[in-house]
Amino acid sequence: LHDVLMRDGSPPRRLRAASNLQELPLEFRWDAAEALVARAVHPDDRNLALMIWYAIEPLVAEDPKRTLKLAADSKIPLIRQFTARRVVDLNKAK
Repeated sequence: LHDVLMRDGSPPRRLRAASNLQELPLEFRWDAAEALVARAVHPDDRNLALMIWYAIEPLVAEDPKRTLKLAADSKIPLIRQFTARRVVDLNKAK
């Protein structure tokens, strides 16, 4: 999936991948998540950014440091913002 997204990262394909990613066990999401956030989304396409976030959000609790790295490398501002908030919330819960 990672290789396919890197070759053809069209918005419809990325949307399908983000939707499908939500069905995978967490350990299989990392590579595809990295590919999904490697390209910016059009500022008017909030749905794609949100679908990517829904696929990534459970990864925060699994590995906060790795998720912060993924967010830092992300070309999608919403992913950076939501990841930072989620990590702060996770730390408050401890």
